[in-house]
Amino acid sequence: MPECPCLSKRYTIATLACVGFIISFGMRCNMGMAKLVMKNTTEGENNTIKFNWTIGMESALDSSFFWGYLVTQVPGGFLASLYPANRIFGTAIAISAFLNLLVPGALKVDPIVDMGVQVLKGLVEGVTYPACHGIWKYWAPPLERSRLATLAFCGSYAAMVIGMPLSGYLSFWFGWTASFYFYGICGLIWYGFWLWLTFEKPSKHPSISARELRYIEDSLGQGQTQAPVPTLATTPWRKFLTSMPVYAIIVANFCRSWNFYLLVLFQPRFMHESFGMPLVETGVIGSLPHLLMTMIVPCGGLLADYLRKRGIMTTTNVRKIFNCGGFGMEALFFLVVAHATTSKNGTAATVALAIGVACSGFAISGFNVNHLDIAPRYASILMGMSNGIGTIAGLLVPFFVDNITEKKDPHSWRNVFIIAACVHIFGVTFYAIFCSGELQPWADPTLEEQKSWNPMDEFSQTKPPVPPPPKTMQSEFILSPASIVSSNALTILYVSLAVIFCLSVIFRKTQKDPSLLDIRDFNSLRNSKFNKTHPTKVIIHGFGGGRNLAPSTDLRDAKIAIPPRSISAYFTRGDYNIIIVDYGSLVREPCLSQISWGPDFCSQCIAQLVKYLRDHPRGTRVENIHVLGYSVGAHIGGLIANYLPNDKLGRITGLDPTIFFYMNGNRSMDLDETDAHFVDVIHTGAGILGQWGPNGHADFYVNGGSSQPGCATSSILQLLSSGGKLKISSVETLSCDHTKVTPYYIESITTKKGFWAAPCANLFSYLIGWCNPKKDEYILMGEDSPHTARGIFYLSTNAHKPYARGLPVKNQRRTNRKQSSSHQY
Repeated sequence: MPECPCLSKRYTIATLACVGFIISFGMRCNMGMAKLVMKNTTEGENNTIKFNWTIGMESALDSSFFWGYLVTQVPGGFLASLYPANRIFGTAIAISAFLNLLVPGALKVDPIVDMGVQVLKGLVEGVTYPACHGIWKYWAPPLERSRLATLAFCGSYAAMVIGMPLSGYLSFWFGWTASFYFYGICGLIWYGFWLWLTFEKPSKHPSISARELRYIEDSLGQGQTQAPVPTLATTPWRKFLTSMPVYAIIVANFCRSWNFYLLVLFQPRFMHESFGMPLVETGVIGSLPHLLMTMIVPCGGLLADYLRKRGIMTTTNVRKIFNCGGFGMEALFFLVVAHATTSKNGTAATVALAIGVACSGFAISGFNVNHLDIAPRYASILMGMSNGIGTIAGLLVPFFVDNITEKKDPHSWRNVFIIAACVHIFGVTFYAIFCSGELQPWADPTLEEQKSWNPMDEFSQTKPPVPPPPKTMQSEFILSPASIVSSNALTILYVSLAVIFCLSVIFRKTQKDPSLLDIRDFNSLRNSKFNKTHPTKVIIHGFGGGRNLAPSTDLRDAKIAIPPRSISAYFTRGDYNIIIVDYGSLVREPCLSQISWGPDFCSQCIAQLVKYLRDHPRGTRVENIHVLGYSVGAHIGGLIANYLPNDKLGRITGLDPTIFFYMNGNRSMDLDETDAHFVDVIHTGAGILGQWGPNGHADFYVNGGSSQPGCATSSILQLLSSGGKLKISSVETLSCDHTKVTPYYIESITTKKGFWAAPCANLFSYLIGWCNPKKDEYILMGEDSPHTARGIFYLSTNAHKPYARGLPVKNQRRTNRKQSSSHQY
């Protein structure tokens, strides 16, 4: 199990993010120290300088990283909204570490080649800050935002503490290439730990404690995780550009970036040229200010959260005082540095620089976490915007400093620090006037995004909720033409509940004669045998299915032998309301074009059903409804949540959600853990016809999740051996793995052995035996999965019925199999 002792999971992620920033920003120190060594490296008998660049070439090399860094800031914010932010953050640093290994070779070929490598590094690292904010969107409780964010971000300052002296020593003792190789290898090693120990959300972490999970989810609330994912169309760009609190963050970021990159790129050179310090000493002494800042940043975060939590100060005042106080003090001590530089007092300059930079550490609890205060939903996008503007400072500083200090005299460096102080003073003034720590009115989803879909009003609308099918397909939708005389496609869709979309309700006494539920008719439910006291199951088939086709019939008519009669599996446990959704006419084989709109239409219709049951006197609570969806039907179950903004289903069970048309990771378009109070997913054909996931609160990978025993040979191997040419037997084999999920689930309803699954981070760890759960950590898969289950689980089955193997012998125990089936919210 991924476990980091003595740390909660959110602080484990913060610590690893801190180390990631140490490596990322440490790589930026490599070039500064290497240049000093290269300029003083002689080659051959003529004692010639190995690298003799012009000022313009040096400036271009120093700024080339930021050309790429600037481009991906805002796109990085969108990526962090659409895809798992932890994966984006880790992958960006890993790619940058690999590119760092290429820098020495690129420099030996030509500086222009190295500029290309630096641009690529900037492109991938540009997403790191926005992605980090995307991580805290789900992991940081509101009153811990400052401390968690500052703990992660202090790595960028600790990088100076470690990077400057380390790069200096490595370059001096092992050659100027050593630091590039060292940091590149460290970055790749770190990436392995990051993948092992971090997860997108608390609900996806396999070993998070129930206490921590409940604390994070309760403190964040449902609104944040349920809000639709921002898109280019729904992002309030005009509000961003007219919001003074946003401009306050942008200005503060620019001013901070100006002075930060000034020190990162030129501090060793400043000390060497102004005070004649040796190369190694410049790295050691230069790291002192950043050492103090590294200690101040997390302490400032703790203090800021303390003041907010105790109600001593408002969030707005905390942000203003910390930001203005930190940057104001740094500006003051920069003026001292300027004076000490003129008087050649290296000690005074070093002390003033250390104190000033240390004070600026408090400002990180101001502007750098302010995005999460004013617009948590758009935090990663706003971070991309502000950091993108800040990156412009990184582009300008090299040209600015190189031209001012061309003569390499102390007076020119004095001017550099006076201007740096003025930049800070301007930023302090602007932020103090316009900063806000309150949630902005435009930060919530728009009314259109939140708009509820009224189940009765929509039948009187003149436009359908989704595009109608092509005219060439309209005849396929009319199953009972005698009842429909209009050829208008819109009319057909709106009477589709009676024509193309059937809701059959089955009860113990009406198994052979199900009732047709018409949610347009108030008396339809009243005249049925629906009982609000019984559990309600909604079964949704997949592509090419129907109410009289598998798996609807399998789940509906699953029988076990109980002499002298056979009865449906669910009804052996008690009384149930079982609703079969039939949208077969929307997903007819072999046409696939319906997938672009059919599932969404179907989910809206089911949302009407849910509201009908909620509002009807004889209906039931939304929290009592359990949706079971197979293949495409699993995603339809997830799409229902988009049309229930004020409600949440009790449970959704995804039976091998299909991978087709659902590969982009868009949380509003497929099944995920935010769609119900409990989402459990069973994977049997992952990577072939099913998604890899994880998708829900609990994901179960049966027999590895991809290839099922009893389905001929491995599906993946058979696909490869056929050279990509699928024969009928190959298709049947691939389908077998995908459909095997249905008999597994049916057996879970009645089995006494149970499908017991072991928690494990990944398949590799499970196969080689790294996961050795305690007996109370095994979880039942299927009907009786506990609603508190969180994480990834693996289990094996028999090749033939009975499939369940029960609890492993060494961990057998008496269990209560109905631990979750009657769970109420």
